[in-house]
Amino acid sequence: MSKKYLRLNKRSTALTIGEFVIGLGIIAVLALILLPIFRSVNPDKNDALGKKANYIVNRIINELSTDTYLYPDNGEFSGFKNTDKVVYNGSEHSGTTKFCTLFASRIVKKPGTEVNCTPGNVSVTSSEGMDFYLPISDFNGGTQTITVDVNGSEGPNCLDKSGCSSPDRFVFKVIPGTRVPADTAGIYGPTALPPAKGIQPAAPDGP
Repeated sequence: MSKKYLRLNKRSTALTIGEFVIGLGIIAVLALILLPIFRSVNPDKNDALGKKANYIVNRIINELSTDTYLYPDNGEFSGFKNTDKVVYNGSEHSGTTKFCTLFASRIVKKPGTEVNCTPGNVSVTSSEGMDFYLPISDFNGGTQTITVDVNGSEGPNCLDKSGCSSPDRFVFKVIPGTRVPADTAGIYGPTALPPAKGIQPAAPDGP
């Protein structure tokens, strides 16, 4: 008696290349649709901190530049070019570190940190963990820069430029004798203008 064998043609359950490509296309389309929505609901943390740094720099610069006790016109130099000694909050401020020490005195420091007004180093760290690199200068050379690393030693430690998707370092220009320069009006106070971002950092990229 012969046996009959029933042959079952089973279809492979693996995805074909075409199906795989279609799946990737669907995922890409969904990502393009959902990513802007996600970003609007969950704004980039570094971007939010950058706006806060913008406000802090703008506020302090305007306070210092309009304080005629700290920066009087001595007949030779005015504004931040006046590096004559002043006593503020019980401390002396003068010379090329005058701007740095006065600016830092208006930052609520992170516990356990100190002001360090030496070139190339973090000048002051705020209670939020922002590192401020302040100019050590008599401002005779013109515009100076302030760099703020909004998350301190955490990465990516890069500026707002090509190749950096979530910059955590922001640069602001300071012109002697004036408020922080800006391109458009701001919302931070009756005379306040948002600082313009520069392109030359006061601190190098990288960790």
